[in-house]
Amino acid sequence: MLRNFENVVLGRRLPGDSEACRRLLGDLVHLRFRLAGDSVSEVRRDLRVTLADQLANLGGTLGLFTGMSVLSFCEVLFWTLKAVLGSVWRGHPGKRA
Repeated sequence: MLRNFENVVLGRRLPGDSEACRRLLGDLVHLRFRLAGDSVSEVRRDLRVTLADQLANLGGTLGLFTGMSVLSFCEVLFWTLKAVLGSVWRGHPGKRA
């Protein structure tokens, strides 16, 4: 198939059913890339995310989608835990009033 494609691109005669091959290969495109030099640069990326990066991503996402800061999130978490744990401890029989 590749050889037939080369023949179509170069305008050579095709063996066998040349018209069918020309129709089949006529919609293909031949691209040739030439590089300016012989050197190639290799780039490596590490996907290391530090705790500060994670905290910044969390704060940015909360700020963007809910309008909440990280400090506000911590405060909501604090008051929620205080309310839940307070109600649990209130019902504990060993606790003095």
